Amino acid sequence: MLLKLNNSLTIGGAIPLIAWLAYASLTNPAEAQITPDNTLGNESSVVTPNVDVKGALADLIEGGVIRDINLFHSFLEFNVPDRGRVYFANPVGIENILTRVTGNNLSNILGTLGVDGAANLFLLNPNGIVFGNNAQLDVEGSFFGSTANSLVFGDGSEFSAANPNQPPLLKVSAPLGLQYGANYTGAIANSGNLAVPENLTLAGGNLNLQGQLYAGGDLRLQAENAVEINDSVAQQFIAAAGGELEIQGNESVDIFALNHPDSGLFAGGNLVLRSANTIAGDAHYWSGGSFRIEKLDGSLGSLFSPNDPIARSLGDVELLEYTGSSLHILAGGSVSIPGTVEITQADETGNTINPTDTPTWAQVTLSNGSALVIDGTAQPTLDIRAGMNQEAIGNPLNLTGSNFESVEGSINTLPETADINVGQISLKAPEGLVLLTNQYESNQSLSGGAIEVETIRADDTFGEFIGNSGSVIIDSRDQMTITNRIDTSSDSGLGRGGEIKLLAYGDISLINGAVVTATGNGGGGIEILGDRVSLTDGSRIFSDTTGSATGRDVLVNANQLMITDGSAIVVNSRSDGMGGNLIVNASELVEVTGTSADGESPSSLEAQAVAGSTGNAGNLTISTPRLLIAEGAQVSNSTLAPGAGGNLTINASELVEVTGTSANGEFLSRLSARANQGSTGNAGNLTISSPKLLIAEGAVVSTSTLGSGDGGNLTINASELVEVIGTSADGEPRSFLIAQVNPDSTGNAGNLTITTPKLLIAEGSQVSTSTSGSGDGGILTINATELVEVTGTSADSSVRSLLSTQVNPGSTGNAGNLSINTPTLLIAEGAVVSAGTLGRGNGGNLTINASESVKVRGTSADGEFGSRLSVQANTGSTGNAGDLSISTPTLVIAEGAVVSASTLAQGAGGNLIIEATESVQVIGRSTNGELRSILEARAQGKGNAGNLTISTPTLLITEGALVDASTFGEGAGGNLTINASDLVEVTGTSANGEFLSRLSARANRDSTGNAGNLTISSPKLLIAEGAVVSTSTLGSGDGGNLIINASELVEVTRTSADGESRSFLIAQVNPDSTGNAGNLTITTPKLLIAEGSQVSTSTSGSGDGGILTINATELVEVTGTSADSSVRSLLSTQVNPGSTGNAGNLSINTPTLLIAEGAVVSAGTLGRGNGGNLTINASESV
Repeated sequence: MLLKLNNSLTIGGAIPLIAWLAYASLTNPAEAQITPDNTLGNESSVVTPNVDVKGALADLIEGGVIRDINLFHSFLEFNVPDRGRVYFANPVGIENILTRVTGNNLSNILGTLGVDGAANLFLLNPNGIVFGNNAQLDVEGSFFGSTANSLVFGDGSEFSAANPNQPPLLKVSAPLGLQYGANYTGAIANSGNLAVPENLTLAGGNLNLQGQLYAGGDLRLQAENAVEINDSVAQQFIAAAGGELEIQGNESVDIFALNHPDSGLFAGGNLVLRSANTIAGDAHYWSGGSFRIEKLDGSLGSLFSPNDPIARSLGDVELLEYTGSSLHILAGGSVSIPGTVEITQADETGNTINPTDTPTWAQVTLSNGSALVIDGTAQPTLDIRAGMNQEAIGNPLNLTGSNFESVEGSINTLPETADINVGQISLKAPEGLVLLTNQYESNQSLSGGAIEVETIRADDTFGEFIGNSGSVIIDSRDQMTITNRIDTSSDSGLGRGGEIKLLAYGDISLINGAVVTATGNGGGGIEILGDRVSLTDGSRIFSDTTGSATGRDVLVNANQLMITDGSAIVVNSRSDGMGGNLIVNASELVEVTGTSADGESPSSLEAQAVAGSTGNAGNLTISTPRLLIAEGAQVSNSTLAPGAGGNLTINASELVEVTGTSANGEFLSRLSARANQGSTGNAGNLTISSPKLLIAEGAVVSTSTLGSGDGGNLTINASELVEVIGTSADGEPRSFLIAQVNPDSTGNAGNLTITTPKLLIAEGSQVSTSTSGSGDGGILTINATELVEVTGTSADSSVRSLLSTQVNPGSTGNAGNLSINTPTLLIAEGAVVSAGTLGRGNGGNLTINASESVKVRGTSADGEFGSRLSVQANTGSTGNAGDLSISTPTLVIAEGAVVSASTLAQGAGGNLIIEATESVQVIGRSTNGELRSILEARAQGKGNAGNLTISTPTLLITEGALVDASTFGEGAGGNLTINASDLVEVTGTSANGEFLSRLSARANRDSTGNAGNLTISSPKLLIAEGAVVSTSTLGSGDGGNLIINASELVEVTRTSADGESRSFLIAQVNPDSTGNAGNLTITTPKLLIAEGSQVSTSTSGSGDGGILTINATELVEVTGTSADSSVRSLLSTQVNPGSTGNAGNLSINTPTLLIAEGAVVSAGTLGRGNGGNLTINASESV
């Protein structure tokens, strides 16, 4: 039976409740009589003493007014003496007995009050009702006690104690409500044991409750002013309902029921505490339905508890706010506290969940398998557990003693979800704990299970305490949302940061710039475990070490980790303590993308030693199938301090992809380990293990140093492919894979090692080690089991794809070596593979071991740049270039490409060494005809060129290609040595006739350095169709010697296809040259010169021509003319017109010399210099 309070009441009175009750007890002794009044006329109540009722003597009340199923009684005084028995007779058909007291005194119920039947009993006394220590109810139905003025019925009529002279009531139903007087403050007090099998209601101006209340149905305790509940060490307070338990104090509810271990409030159905103001609720609660704190309008209300409440509910738990000691909530359904929860302290009285008193509930196993001990007595604790199974919560309706066992509550609750929703949580004392979980003893039949938290502050700054900060554990069976802040920091630096665990079977989302932080002396450990962990809108997770203790780790375990919109996960060392490690394990994907909305902060995963710290940064380890870094995001490990940077390790079972830049172009997507500017500590190593690594659209993967500390090593193990491709959308930054020393740095760069089947570098991207400071560049080693392919330029052709080690301008450090080990190396479409120096440091060596082939071919799309494989000392440098060594079966240089060892400055050029077990082919020119294919060793400055050595069975130079050792400056040209076990073939010209195929050693125009020697050792040397093999000088330096050792044949034959160029084997001084030509020595069984070709030494300048010596063990044959007969085959030494230098001597040593078909053998002069001597030693014939 539900009675509703009239909401238009007013409460008056100024006497405090306890004092008023004491006064009432003194003026209304318990032995007062039950005195009927005369308001019912001849139907007045009749009291008969000493009647046998239910086997014992009692006062029996009969008479009264019967209306339908209701019996009305009216008394002037109504009291039950101590241990006395008063019963109402229950005529047949009567369901409700309604009793009023019209006098001015309260009613003292000190014994047993009952009904001799099954009717419900109503007692109405506006002056007050006191139930004494021995008070009992013997009612088979429901009991309703109230200090209201009247009971109100459905037809508007009243049964009033304040106005008893109203006309008699006619036929009425059960009462529907109460009506209080304007100034009545009648109170109800209970220290007895009141139990009924149905509903029990106490409704008064004030309620003071200290005994026990039991209802098999609903129990409602309602006060127009205040409800006060207390227990004692000797006497428990129990309010127990088999149905709903509702406590309402319009102005206040004040409960303290923690003195006795059995005290508590228990409901088989819903349990509601309701008041206009904050409810003081120091008690243990249990409900078989929901547990709810309400305001009078039904909206959520607040709870205050200086001590430790425990709320257990088989359904949902809802309240607006909580302030007080440790709070424990065990719910079978959801928990919602959308306001603030403030835990002020532990409850030292022991009224908590703790290992001693409640060991089962105190032992919690989290979903990650770790164990947790709950102790609200020793530790300020917020303990919220939702979605529990009923067995774990328990059913105290069967556990609270004999009186309670007689109350048969029917628990029929069906919670729908296991959600937890909390607004703001704060711990105001050190070393506290926040536990939010719906994984503990979970009821898996429930749907949902999301946990949403706005703010949790367990830090010392917010809590205003000194000491270690508290810990936060959230364990969700579904999703979890953090909207503001979880903070377990110790910002004072005097304590450590608290631990944070965010565990969820579903998604974990940090939104709206949420922050999860655990900073302090040693930093707080953070563990994140979820399905899809996402940080958006600039949200951050970070743990900083601020003292000397080693920081604890930040661990993320998820199927997917998504960091976007400038969000970040960061672990820092800010003092002398070592930073914690950042460990990410994602079974599907890690994606770090984009920047903040204003474009000023990139999304990031970082571990670093920040400026001013001396402790080392922790390690950053990412294990996932796929790692995606895009749109300007950063994944890095770095140091800005004396402390060393940690290692960055990536283990990706499918793919690592680093792409693009931020929308505003300010940030390049970056995966890096760095020693930053001003740092003295060494950077950590970066190790990437993945089947595929893709770096594209201007992104960067790097190790570097910008300080005095060394850069870390960069190691890549890719079981399928490494692809570095392209530039940013605007074409400005190129994609980089690099280990480098930055400007003004003194530390050395780390080494870059790539191990993969395929390395592809394309569209203007760069893979390199370099130095721009005084530190040395790192070693670059490539081990590719299938292919290394370096191709193309950027879309606008402004930058070329590059694989290199390099000393940059202004640097003094040396470059590292570049080693490429692969079956196939392809350099095409204007790309570059190089080791060089543009500074004072020396360039590194470039070593290629290709088990199948090296192909360098083509030019950039615009035809401006030929593909290049080179070592060089560039313009402005003073350091020496390194050596270039190529070991491969086949080397092909074609379509305008270049393979070069050169110096353009003071430093010496490196040596170029080629060992090709099958062939070296240098072919043709570029598609546009402007660039020829070149294999060279060059000096173009003060430094000497290196030597060019080719060892191969077959050397083919054709279609206008060039193999050359030369000098263009003060430095000497290098020697060109060819060891070919089968054939050297130099043939033809370019299609347009602009370039002659050439094998040469030269001192070029304006040079002062001497040219190197050209030595050819091969069974066969073929020079044909306008091709040239030569040594020469066009400057003041001397030309080199040309030495040919051909064990079978030297053949020089035919002119170019257009007849314009004859084939040449020559050592010469060119016009305006002052240097001397080198000597030409040919040792072979057969020398054949035919079809207008020429073998000679000559001078066209002031320098002397060289000596020409032929040692042919079988035959020298000089025959014929060109196809058009315009030029004759020629073997000679000669002074050309206008020259002043002398010609060299010509010596022919052979069994047979044949000169035929208009050919010429001569030694002569056409200038002012003297001709040389011609000496022929032919043992058989001339």
